[in-house]
Amino acid sequence: MDAEDLKLSFMKLTDRAMPGKDIDKFIEYLLEREPYAMDLINHRIELTDDEIKDFLSKEKKILERLKQERTKLLQEMERLAKNRKASKAYSPKFPFPPMPVFLDKSE
Repeated sequence: MDAEDLKLSFMKLTDRAMPGKDIDKFIEYLLEREPYAMDLINHRIELTDDEIKDFLSKEKKILERLKQERTKLLQEMERLAKNRKASKAYSPKFPFPPMPVFLDKSE
């Protein structure tokens, strides 16, 4: 793959990742970019000033989205932890009534 193809593939995956609401697809596209990023680094591919600005602005957007997703995840974890604590606090230790209720001694 030549330098232009690497840059183009990297940017296509970046653009594909950003608009979707599905976090799984977002992460999948980001992971797919890794080999292209490593090739860009390993082959020391030159970038123009405009390409650098474009890459940087998109990476900042990705970072912001990752921060938002992290915040959502932490909030969800906190909510689940509170629900778990609440369910433990109200769960009976002995769910069955005492035995005399089951046995009729009057006969």
